[in-house]
Amino acid sequence: MFLHPTTFLTRHELVELTARRKAKAMGAVLLRLQIPHLLDGDGWPLVLRSVIEARAGGAVVDAQRPVPNFAALKRV
Repeated sequence: MFLHPTTFLTRHELVELTARRKAKAMGAVLLRLQIPHLLDGDGWPLVLRSVIEARAGGAVVDAQRPVPNFAALKRV
């Protein structure tokens, strides 16, 4: 399964966020900070970039596609 590279924080960004280099230690910091995360197959935490952006007050881009207004086609 291929994920867009910006969907999750990179390992380098996780090191900056947690000040930890080991996966288990990163997970402990993320739990303490109440940052939701998953673990990948190798045990490394996966943190959604949008979660961190929302907590930091940044703009979060909605990845959903707009829904077409089919009712507008019937007005012709």
